[in-house]
Formats: sequence, structure tokens, C-alpha cells
Amino acid sequence: MDCAFGNEIGLEEEALCLRKAEPSDLDAVAGLEAECFPKAEAATKEQFQERLKAYGNHFLLLFYAGRLISFINGFVSNQKDLFDEMYENVSLHDEDGDWQMIFGVNTHPEFQRRGIATKMIQVFLEEAKKEGRKGAVLTCKEEKIPFYSRCGFDLEGKSASVHGDAEWYQMRRRF
Repeated sequence: MDCAFGNEIGLEEEALCLRKAEPSDLDAVAGLEAECFPKAEAATKEQFQERLKAYGNHFLLLFYAGRLISFINGFVSNQKDLFDEMYENVSLHDEDGDWQMIFGVNTHPEFQRRGIATKMIQVFLEEAKKEGRKGAVLTCKEEKIPFYSRCGFDLEGKSASVHGDAEWYQMRRRF
């Protein structure tokens, strides 16, 4: 995949590798998730193992000098809204679905505030659009609404999600 955005994020392009996930990425993905999300919200290694098997092609990973520094993941559904069971039940993935759900956007704390998450979202959405999706849906905490708005998502209101005992807001980007 194209990694031509290194200069934009302040990293040497030669040291960047952007690709879809493989089963062997399990430890790196689970480890980065644990660094980026509170324990109550983070997916477990076992959950990632199931997700990678079921829809590893909907994981986008960014490596810098061989180290995973960012990833975005989610599955595809004909359901219009993202609901909590989707995080747990990989059988709800429908490769022919209309909506790309986004379950997590992770960037290692050392590499945050460089535009990496924005670039990852852009590339992930370009892929979803090429695949013929209607758009993408995510939930986020209130403080992340401005960030996702800048990425072209529209706020739809509070989500019914109770994931991790937090308050979530649903956002949507239509193509």
C-alpha cells in the first residue's frame, strides 16, 4: 500500500510500511490497543484473534522501522448503526455490507499529535469507498467529536452503547 505520507507526519517514508493485518500481527495489535484504551474499553487478545481471522482485511496497520505505531480496524455491516454486540460477535461481519464500521483508531502515544490518525482514517475510508460502501460509522467519546468532525464525520447524537461503562456518540461519514 502507499506510504507516501511520511513527510506529512514527520517520519521517513523509507521506514514506513502500511498494510493489511496478518494473523502474525496479533501480539502487536493487542499490545498497542492496551496502550491506547482503558482496560474496560480495550479489546482483548482473544477478541483480536477472532477479528483477525474473520475480517483481517479490514485492519490497516502502520509500521515505522518495523514497529507497529498505528492501526485502525472494524468490520462491514448492512446495519446502519454501530451497536455493542458488534465488538463481541464476529459473525455479524458481512463482507458485502453497506457500512464500514470503525471499532478503533490506535496510535502509539509516542507518535500522537503528528497527523497519523488522520492519515490512517483517510486511507481506511478510501479503501471502504473503493469497496463500494455507503460510508463509515464509529462511536467516540465527547472529547473526540471535534477530531472526527475534522475527518469529515457528522455527529448523529448519543449512542445506545454502554461499552466500557462510558458515554459514546455515534458519528457517520457518507461517501
